[in-house]
Amino acid sequence: MTGLETTAMICTARDEDAFCSRPEEWSGCRDARLRCLLDNWMSLRGGRPIPDRSALDCAAISTLLPYVWICRLEPETGRFPFRLAGDEIRWLLRKPVAGAYVDDLLPNIAGAFNAALNAALSQPALCYFRGLLPHADLLSIETETLALPMSDGDRATTILAATVFAWPSTRATNRAAFAAQQGPTVIPVSAL
Repeated sequence: MTGLETTAMICTARDEDAFCSRPEEWSGCRDARLRCLLDNWMSLRGGRPIPDRSALDCAAISTLLPYVWICRLEPETGRFPFRLAGDEIRWLLRKPVAGAYVDDLLPNIAGAFNAALNAALSQPALCYFRGLLPHADLLSIETETLALPMSDGDRATTILAATVFAWPSTRATNRAAFAAQQGPTVIPVSAL
């Protein structure tokens, strides 16, 4: 058990109109770059529930690009392979990212993370997570992630996300550090 359980946070397909997490429980992104990403995503919506992937303008989020990653749902497997990841994400994971699955890159939290990403696409909703990520240097890195659904035409298929992080002053560990962390917050777009 990783402690990053999402059963109380993620809606199932049966209750996709219900709130998984009330917006008042989410105080918003702490990092200004993530707030800018959310503002940009909201402006791209243009009255639709979620924006089309083709509307994304990388110049508008240029300061965040090293921390950006994109996953796309494989309908046949239900898995999320990474399509791309910025330099800081590749450095953080210290593994080849493009084409790798969430399950392979983040095995300690894959179940909860995949459930949150699926909820983001099916509801649609945004996913927010703040917590510790174990790193190869036996340090736990403080992270903040915002994941946003995007469509390809009429289907929500893609997750545009960014994970910002900072080295902690003293938090050495040799095991998954998510045990004391809260699960992802999933907020339906209709609640924004």
